[in-house]
Parts: sequence; structure tokens; C-alpha cells
Amino acid sequence: MKNVGGVVPKFHVVSFYPDLYGIGGPQVILLKLAQGLRRFGVELTIVCSDTSGPLKEEFVRARVSVLEVPQYSFMSPRTLLQRYVQTVVTLRPDLLLTHDRFFGYQVPAILRGDIPSIQIMHVDVPIQDQEFAWIPYGHHHYSVFVGVSQQICNKLAQLVPEVDKVRFVQSGVELPSKDLVMRKAGGQGLIQLVTLGRLDQGHKRILDIPNIARILSHAKIPFVWHVVGTGPDESRLRSSVSDVGAGKQFIFYGAIAHSRVAEVLGRSDVIVVPSNFEGLPLALLEGMAYGCIPVISAAVATCHPLFSLENGLLVCETGDVQSFALAIQRVARESVSIRDQNRMKIYDLCARVFSVEQMVCEYSKLISELIKRSPCSSSLHPYNGTYEFPWWGTPAFPSAPFFLRRALRRYQGIGGRIYKKWFARGLRAEEMRQV
Repeated sequence: MKNVGGVVPKFHVVSFYPDLYGIGGPQVILLKLAQGLRRFGVELTIVCSDTSGPLKEEFVRARVSVLEVPQYSFMSPRTLLQRYVQTVVTLRPDLLLTHDRFFGYQVPAILRGDIPSIQIMHVDVPIQDQEFAWIPYGHHHYSVFVGVSQQICNKLAQLVPEVDKVRFVQSGVELPSKDLVMRKAGGQGLIQLVTLGRLDQGHKRILDIPNIARILSHAKIPFVWHVVGTGPDESRLRSSVSDVGAGKQFIFYGAIAHSRVAEVLGRSDVIVVPSNFEGLPLALLEGMAYGCIPVISAAVATCHPLFSLENGLLVCETGDVQSFALAIQRVARESVSIRDQNRMKIYDLCARVFSVEQMVCEYSKLISELIKRSPCSSSLHPYNGTYEFPWWGTPAFPSAPFFLRRALRRYQGIGGRIYKKWFARGLRAEEMRQV
């Protein structure tokens, strides 16, 4: 292993994330983890398949070890998974780190040889969703499941029999200097709004933004709305805001580097998060770190018990655009002194609870504990020399009829053979016996 920054690594961790350089919370968390864990003697190598995106320069500048395994149009998922497994066998890490159901999360189930692994769950969705559907069948391949919010941990506890395998490690953000936040221009007049993240109506409810803007326009509230990010509904959002009243300005940035995101947050007064569901939204935490007053949906408020009015966050009913507009009007009409007080209250909450140093320290303790408890075997190799998907990792599994999934669980003989023939041709008898 290489010596970076004068620290000789004690442990080597490999993580998988397909679009590592795209804009998003997990990517930023991986960047901060890779930088912070070095202080604790942990070198993090990240394996990715998408080799482009706005965060690439920041990973290079931070000297993070990134191994690119390109995915070509002609390449099957099984071939890409084979390359991922071959990479792990070659690198021989002390621990594996996987995320949600992003490609590569099946690797710990394919490898044979004791290697500790951590599965991080970032997204909070209904427990019946595909994000969670595989866990009852594949949990025994993982050492620990980490939830970034208490709600996610509660769902994991229902799916993972071993209580000690579920851990709560909340996300953290890097804080700017307090002087920078205190010098932030504020007060009455033009209000700067920002929405940050994936532009997706089903998840983020971004099409509520034009309706909120129309209400603000009718109330004669002057504003500039910064929209940072990209996604499947970006074109719909752009066309919907084009008819908002004259003088109201929307600025679309697309996917930009994290350093530029900080610049946008630094000049914004309010961060608007109307999402239907979240894990622990890093965009919200970053906005709070820069003193932006959060206007959030009730669904987002359930992510953490401190997301409340008492702590300076304005909570609105999910999908109620009138409620969001009234909350923004309230901030716009506040005096300079009141807005500055609320800004500092938000900043202090973020510094006290959501700092990146706390997050890195928690992961460092967890990694050290798992490696000492279950050191990597010298006989690390793919299962039987093959690279088959685990049967619960096949894309067909969550969409299989319920009676077949029940038959597979209850009758591992005939039920399993039917399932194998119709839905999971790569199913292995040994994997079935482990269910």
C-alpha cells in the first residue's frame, strides 16, 4: 500500500460505486471518508465503472485511490461483476464497503474466504421496495448493515435477525468558517432560494417548485431560485418555470463540481427540500452548514428528531405548495437580526451533530472492530471459480410472483427448482441451502 500524506496505512478498504464522479450525497460522503480515514491509517480504494462526471477533479486533487473498470454497451452485467470480483481478489483488501443496491453490492456474496464487509443503506423507501427486498435472503454475507438514519435502522432491524449487525452512523458535512456564515448578506429584499440534488419528481417532488414560485410571484416576493443538479425531470421543470411572472429568475446549473455547489450555497438564504422520502439528505445538511434556512417537507422532517421548528427548520406538509410558499414568505419578511439569529442556530446545530469529523471517526471505529474480529482469509477467491449472481441479487427476483417466493422459502426442493427455471437460472444449490 502507498504512503499518502506521511501516514502508512494499517488497513486497506475497497468500496464500489458505479457513477462515482456524479453529483450526489453518497459520492460526496465517499470523498470525505477517503480523505478523513487516512488520519486513522485506513486507505480507501474506490472501484467505479462510470469514468466521467463533475467530481472527478476533486477526487484527483484529494489523491483518492480510484480504480476505473469501464462498462461498455456490449458488456453484460455478469461480465462487469466478474471484473469487480477479479479486482477484489487482486487487491486483497481487509474490508469491503458497498452501498444500497448499486452495482457491486453482490460481491461479498460471490467471494469465498472470510472478508468483513459493510453494506451502507442511504435511501429510505418502503420496506417492500427492491432496495430492502433482498436483505432477508442475503444478510448472512455481510458483517454489518449501516443505516444513515434511525428510520432506516428500524427497517433493517426487521429484516436482519442479528441485532448487533445493524449500526446507525449518520452522515456528516464539512463546515465553513463561522465568520463566513456571519458575513453572509441577508435581510429584506431579494431572497435567494436553492434546490440541490437529483431532479426527479417521484423522489424529490421537484415539480412543486413552479407552483411555489407562482404563489411567491403573486405575493410580490422578489426571489432568485438556484437549481443545482440534473435528473429525468429536468426538462419538465425547465418548461414549467418558463411561464412564472416577469422578473422572477431561475438559474439552472446542472451537475457541477462540489466546490461550485459550496459557492451557490454560500450566497443562498433558503434551501427548499420538498421530497416524498429521504434517508438523511446530504444536500440539506450542506445547506444548513452554510447557514441556509431549511424549508422542508414533513417526510424529510422524519429523517432526524432534530429536524424541527425549535431548531430553526420550517416544516411543511408534503405536497402542500401553499405551505411552502408561506414559509418562504415568512423568511423573506423577517428582519435582518432575526434571520441572522436563525442562520447561526442552524449552523451551530450542524456543527454540533452533523460534522464530517464525527462521521469519519464512527466509520474508523467500525472498520477497525470488524477487521480485528474477522481478518481477511488468505484463501480469498470467487465461489467455485465462477462469477454467478447470488439468486437474490438477480434483477428478476423482486418482480417474481409472491407464491413463488413463498414456495422457495418453504419448500427448498420443488419450489426452488421452479424458481430457478423461470426466474433465476444462475441459482446455486449451496446458496439455496443457506436460505
